[in-house]
Amino acid sequence: MSYERLPPKHDPEYKWAVAWMGEYIGAVQGYLVNGMTPPTWSKWLEEKIKERLDVGQ
Repeated sequence: MSYERLPPKHDPEYKWAVAWMGEYIGAVQGYLVNGMTPPTWSKWLEEKIKERLDVGQ
């Protein structure tokens, strides 16, 4: 996801998109730093996204 494709700032989706990118970058760092394997990494990311969705509702 690139910055040009982010929804407008007043859009509720904007906060979610920014949060998602933050989680994604955090996951990449976790993979590089902690040596998480890609399958556990994607599962971890899915859980993080679900948490965000639950909080957003």
